Amino acid sequence: MMVYRFLTPKRETPLFQLDPRIKFLTSSIIGLYAIFTSNFKVLILLFLLIFLINFLGKLLIEWLKMLKSFTTLIFLIFIVEVVHIYFLGGYFSLKILMEKPVTLTLKFIILVSAFTFFYLSTSPEAFTTSIQQLKFIPYSFSLTLTIALRFIPILAYEFQEVYDGQRSRGVELEKGSIILRIRKMASMLTPLMVKAIRKSFEVAETLETRCYGLKKPKTSIYISRVGKWDLTLICGVILVLALTFYI
Repeated sequence: MMVYRFLTPKRETPLFQLDPRIKFLTSSIIGLYAIFTSNFKVLILLFLLIFLINFLGKLLIEWLKMLKSFTTLIFLIFIVEVVHIYFLGGYFSLKILMEKPVTLTLKFIILVSAFTFFYLSTSPEAFTTSIQQLKFIPYSFSLTLTIALRFIPILAYEFQEVYDGQRSRGVELEKGSIILRIRKMASMLTPLMVKAIRKSFEVAETLETRCYGLKKPKTSIYISRVGKWDLTLICGVILVLALTFYI
């Protein structure tokens, strides 16, 4: 089911033992570098770097499943850019096709993939605990971030329930053209929004019953520390990015 793509798997690999802050920093560096570069060879190198990280973390299958969820959007980005070039220039060549549509599509894939490996290898609790140890970040911010991250699998599960409920009533959501499918999906928005609002009220009531804001922030027995694998990852990424200046 689609809901399982939003759950954090468990693997006994060094990637899952890394400090969440280092993983987030690595994902941010790769994502930002992909946005600001237009060199096709550099983008290929970044893609191979992400592939290597997912391979070492034994997340290749989950990564490919996550990319499959964005297949329609990836195809749409490519087609829109091709149409834009056609009306702008009126002709095609392999060089132009590589410079614009393929490059833009690859940028999007790298941007999604950079944060996918972070999301798949980091639980919300571990990320929040590491963020709370940064003294300059308020506790309210880390709590908000935790709730937002936890809401992703919850909403995915609620979406799957509504989806199965509509199918049990005879609504064929997977048949017809893309426009027809979008119209059918619109019938799922109202119950999904109601469930999301209800969940938010439950969270607010829970925080109120636990006297949030009236006592000191809670502490954790787990302490995130930067180890040798964290330094290896960040140094490896910096080395690869340094090599891109010679491409």
